[in-house]
Amino acid sequence: MDNYADISWSKKFIKELQSVELKTVSGQVALDTYLKELDFLTQQRKQLDKAIIELSESEQFRNNLRLLLKVPSIGITTTMTLISEIGYIKRFKTLDQLCCYFGLIPNTHSSGENDKIGRNTKRGNKFLKHVIIECAWKAIRKDTGLYLYYKNQIARMEPNKAIIKVAKKLLNRIKLVLTEQTEY
Repeated sequence: MDNYADISWSKKFIKELQSVELKTVSGQVALDTYLKELDFLTQQRKQLDKAIIELSESEQFRNNLRLLLKVPSIGITTTMTLISEIGYIKRFKTLDQLCCYFGLIPNTHSSGENDKIGRNTKRGNKFLKHVIIECAWKAIRKDTGLYLYYKNQIARMEPNKAIIKVAKKLLNRIKLVLTEQTEY
Protein backbone atom coordinates (compact mmCIF):
# COMPACT_ATOMS: atom_id res chain seq x y z
CA MET A 1 0.00 0.00 0.00
CA ASP A 2 2.01 2.93 -1.26
CA ASN A 3 -0.78 5.47 -1.74
CA TYR A 4 -2.40 5.79 1.67
CA ALA A 5 -3.29 9.40 0.99
CA ASP A 6 -5.60 8.23 -1.82
CA ILE A 7 -7.47 5.82 0.42
CA SER A 8 -10.88 7.04 1.47
CA TRP A 9 -12.01 4.32 3.81
CA SER A 10 -14.85 5.03 6.20
CA LYS A 11 -14.16 5.61 9.88
CA LYS A 12 -16.20 2.49 10.60
CA PHE A 13 -13.95 0.37 8.36
CA ILE A 14 -10.76 1.79 9.90
CA LYS A 15 -12.10 1.04 13.40
CA GLU A 16 -12.86 -2.47 12.24
CA LEU A 17 -9.29 -2.83 10.97
CA GLN A 18 -7.98 -1.54 14.28
CA SER A 19 -9.97 -4.18 16.15
CA VAL A 20 -8.58 -7.04 14.05
CA GLU A 21 -6.32 -9.35 16.01
CA LEU A 22 -3.98 -11.41 13.90
CA LYS A 23 -2.63 -14.82 14.98
CA THR A 24 1.03 -13.91 14.71
CA VAL A 25 2.86 -11.19 16.57
CA SER A 26 4.70 -10.11 13.43
CA GLY A 27 1.42 -9.84 11.50
CA GLN A 28 -0.13 -7.74 14.27
CA VAL A 29 2.92 -5.46 14.40
CA ALA A 30 2.79 -5.03 10.63
CA LEU A 31 -0.94 -4.22 10.67
CA ASP A 32 -0.53 -1.75 13.53
CA THR A 33 2.40 -0.10 11.73
CA TYR A 34 0.35 0.26 8.53
CA LEU A 35 -2.57 1.76 10.46
CA LYS A 36 -0.28 4.26 12.22
CA GLU A 37 1.21 5.21 8.87
CA LEU A 38 -2.28 5.62 7.41
CA ASP A 39 -3.22 7.92 10.28
CA PHE A 40 -0.01 9.94 9.89
CA LEU A 41 -0.44 10.34 6.13
CA THR A 42 -4.11 11.26 6.54
CA GLN A 43 -3.13 14.04 8.95
CA GLN A 44 -0.38 15.21 6.57
CA ARG A 45 -2.86 15.32 3.70
CA LYS A 46 -5.29 17.41 5.76
CA GLN A 47 -2.49 19.88 6.56
CA LEU A 48 -1.45 20.08 2.91
CA ASP A 49 -5.02 20.58 1.74
CA LYS A 50 -5.41 23.41 4.26
CA ALA A 51 -2.14 25.00 3.09
CA ILE A 52 -3.25 24.75 -0.56
CA ILE A 53 -6.55 26.46 0.26
CA GLU A 54 -4.75 29.25 2.14
CA LEU A 55 -2.33 29.72 -0.75
CA SER A 56 -5.18 29.77 -3.27
CA GLU A 57 -6.75 32.71 -1.44
CA SER A 58 -3.62 34.82 -1.89
CA GLU A 59 -3.53 37.72 -4.35
CA GLN A 60 -1.13 35.86 -6.65
CA PHE A 61 -3.51 32.94 -7.31
CA ARG A 62 -7.03 34.21 -6.59
CA ASN A 63 -8.10 35.36 -10.07
CA ASN A 64 -6.65 32.42 -12.02
CA LEU A 65 -8.15 30.04 -9.47
CA ARG A 66 -11.58 31.58 -9.92
CA LEU A 67 -11.31 31.25 -13.71
CA LEU A 68 -10.01 27.68 -13.79
CA LEU A 69 -12.55 26.38 -11.28
CA LYS A 70 -15.20 27.04 -13.95
CA VAL A 71 -13.53 24.50 -16.27
CA PRO A 72 -15.24 21.11 -15.94
CA SER A 73 -13.16 18.45 -14.14
CA ILE A 74 -10.79 20.91 -12.49
CA GLY A 75 -10.84 21.34 -8.73
CA ILE A 76 -8.83 23.45 -6.33
CA THR A 77 -5.84 21.09 -6.03
CA THR A 78 -5.61 20.59 -9.78
CA THR A 79 -5.94 24.32 -10.39
CA MET A 80 -3.17 25.14 -7.93
CA THR A 81 -1.00 22.43 -9.48
CA LEU A 82 -1.52 23.79 -12.99
CA ILE A 83 -0.98 27.43 -12.00
CA SER A 84 2.14 26.60 -9.99
CA GLU A 85 3.70 24.33 -12.60
CA ILE A 86 2.85 26.40 -15.67
CA GLY A 87 3.86 29.71 -14.16
CA TYR A 88 3.39 32.57 -16.61
CA ILE A 89 1.07 31.15 -19.29
CA LYS A 90 2.00 33.72 -21.93
CA ARG A 91 5.50 32.27 -22.16
CA PHE A 92 3.89 29.54 -24.29
CA LYS A 93 3.21 31.34 -27.55
CA THR A 94 1.43 28.37 -29.13
CA LEU A 95 -0.62 25.41 -27.98
CA ASP A 96 2.09 23.11 -29.37
CA GLN A 97 4.65 24.64 -27.00
CA LEU A 98 2.32 24.09 -24.05
CA CYS A 99 1.55 20.52 -25.17
CA CYS A 100 5.28 19.89 -25.47
CA TYR A 101 5.76 21.14 -21.90
CA PHE A 102 3.06 18.70 -20.77
CA GLY A 103 4.55 15.84 -22.82
CA LEU A 104 1.48 15.51 -25.04
CA ILE A 105 3.29 15.38 -28.37
CA PRO A 106 4.32 12.34 -30.40
CA ASN A 107 7.89 11.34 -31.13
CA THR A 108 8.92 12.04 -34.69
CA HIS A 109 11.63 10.21 -36.57
CA SER A 110 12.88 11.91 -39.71
CA SER A 111 15.56 10.76 -42.09
CA GLY A 112 15.78 11.99 -45.62
CA GLU A 113 12.32 11.83 -47.15
CA ASN A 114 10.88 9.55 -44.45
CA ASP A 115 8.89 11.00 -41.59
CA LYS A 116 7.50 8.64 -38.97
CA ILE A 117 5.31 9.65 -36.08
CA GLY A 118 5.58 7.36 -33.09
CA ARG A 119 4.16 7.10 -29.60
CA ASN A 120 3.94 10.08 -27.27
CA THR A 121 7.26 11.47 -26.22
CA LYS A 122 8.78 10.71 -22.84
CA ARG A 123 9.92 14.32 -22.60
CA GLY A 124 7.89 16.94 -20.84
CA ASN A 125 6.53 17.20 -17.34
CA LYS A 126 5.31 13.67 -16.53
CA PHE A 127 3.41 14.86 -13.48
CA LEU A 128 1.48 17.48 -15.46
CA LYS A 129 0.83 14.96 -18.21
CA HIS A 130 -0.77 12.62 -15.68
CA VAL A 131 -2.83 15.47 -14.18
CA ILE A 132 -4.22 16.72 -17.51
CA ILE A 133 -5.05 13.21 -18.73
CA GLU A 134 -6.96 12.48 -15.51
CA CYS A 135 -8.79 15.78 -15.98
CA ALA A 136 -9.63 14.78 -19.55
CA TRP A 137 -11.18 11.50 -18.35
CA LYS A 138 -13.34 13.47 -15.93
CA ALA A 139 -14.11 16.19 -18.48
CA ILE A 140 -15.67 13.80 -21.00
CA ARG A 141 -18.23 12.95 -18.32
CA LYS A 142 -19.05 16.61 -17.61
CA ASP A 143 -18.60 18.50 -20.89
CA THR A 144 -20.83 17.46 -23.80
CA GLY A 145 -18.53 18.97 -26.42
CA LEU A 146 -15.49 17.09 -25.15
CA TYR A 147 -17.55 13.89 -24.84
CA LEU A 148 -18.69 14.13 -28.47
CA TYR A 149 -15.12 14.84 -29.56
CA TYR A 150 -13.94 11.77 -27.61
CA LYS A 151 -16.65 9.56 -29.14
CA ASN A 152 -15.64 10.75 -32.60
CA GLN A 153 -11.98 9.98 -31.88
CA ILE A 154 -12.55 6.47 -30.48
CA ALA A 155 -14.31 5.54 -33.70
CA ARG A 156 -10.86 5.85 -35.32
CA MET A 157 -8.40 4.95 -32.54
CA GLU A 158 -7.92 3.33 -29.15
CA PRO A 159 -9.57 5.09 -26.18
CA ASN A 160 -6.18 5.76 -24.50
CA LYS A 161 -4.98 7.57 -27.61
CA ALA A 162 -8.26 9.42 -28.00
CA ILE A 163 -8.05 10.74 -24.44
CA ILE A 164 -4.69 12.33 -25.29
CA LYS A 165 -6.47 14.32 -28.01
CA VAL A 166 -9.15 15.31 -25.49
CA ALA A 167 -6.40 16.35 -23.05
CA LYS A 168 -4.91 18.60 -25.74
CA LYS A 169 -8.30 20.16 -26.41
CA LEU A 170 -8.84 20.69 -22.67
CA LEU A 171 -5.36 22.18 -22.37
CA ASN A 172 -6.19 24.54 -25.23
CA ARG A 173 -9.28 25.70 -23.32
CA ILE A 174 -7.23 26.18 -20.15
CA LYS A 175 -4.65 28.19 -22.09
CA LEU A 176 -7.39 30.38 -23.55
CA VAL A 177 -8.98 30.97 -20.13
CA LEU A 178 -5.66 31.95 -18.57
CA THR A 179 -4.35 33.98 -21.49
CA GLU A 180 -7.54 35.94 -22.14
CA GLN A 181 -8.54 36.03 -18.45
CA THR A 182 -12.09 35.03 -19.45
CA GLU A 183 -14.44 32.48 -17.93
CA TYR A 184 -14.92 29.07 -19.51
